[in-house]
Amino acid sequence: MRARYRELHAACLSNILVSTVTVILLSLTAATPRTASATGYESAEGINGGMLFDTFYATSAKKKATLPKFSNTFRVDLSKIGAGGDFYRCKQCHGWDRLGSKGAYIGRAAKAGKRPNVSGANLALTAKTYSPKKLFARIAAPEKARPADFDPKMYDPSSTNPVGDRMPAYSKIFSEAEIWDVVKFLKENAYDTTALYELKTEGTYPSGSVSYADIGRDGNAKAGRTVFEKQCGHCHGDNGLDIDLGGKSVGQFLRTKAYEVHHKVGFGQLGSTMKPTKLSPGQMRDLYKALADTAAFPSKPAK
Repeated sequence: MRARYRELHAACLSNILVSTVTVILLSLTAATPRTASATGYESAEGINGGMLFDTFYATSAKKKATLPKFSNTFRVDLSKIGAGGDFYRCKQCHGWDRLGSKGAYIGRAAKAGKRPNVSGANLALTAKTYSPKKLFARIAAPEKARPADFDPKMYDPSSTNPVGDRMPAYSKIFSEAEIWDVVKFLKENAYDTTALYELKTEGTYPSGSVSYADIGRDGNAKAGRTVFEKQCGHCHGDNGLDIDLGGKSVGQFLRTKAYEVHHKVGFGQLGSTMKPTKLSPGQMRDLYKALADTAAFPSKPAK
């Protein structure tokens, strides 16, 4: 009888121990941050991430039709974001070249209630050196995140510590999958602008200036012309004059905004019918080389 009692007592203690361990493990699992998972990177869509880097909100039905996949998981007030959009666009703080205030945006000063200061970080270098998991964590929850209730209209760049210059916690805006898309873009799909042209800067942020040399460096203009004819000519015309780009032809636009064209080609012009065009780094260099030719792709005649 006593032996039977001891067996039952031991079995009971064993069950209690197993249950306790199970509860502890479940608690640890529940407490593990979403950033701990790295599996999302493998299935992420870098093209969508590049579009999200541009913008994700819309102010018209036309633009909504051409925006990237955006779940609005956290029910963000998109109309409010639209009013102060530059405070949420990755490209505004980091630039199309991801070089921030040391790149093409060296002269893009902040404006009260309109747009924040450009970041001093070199995002291109950060993306190259950080692991996908670490990039995810920095995007999802920055160390000093901007509060979710921030009102862009109250932004004053002359303040000693302008809250508007802080990066928002994108875990409050994007879904986990969307953050992974941005990480994939930064790690694998973003173009290295230093391979496309030579950037020359003068002065310091926010009053510096830029110029470009050796556009399409090491590229092949003839091959670039073929890329243009196949991918771009049906809309822009044989010599790039058919679409007015803010008073510029496509060649003229590239020669003055070399820092931007690679992104619009690779990830589309949101709000228009221009879709993402997948070009290899070599093809992009060739396209740049071709469009740098003022004879083949002239500027629009002065009015």
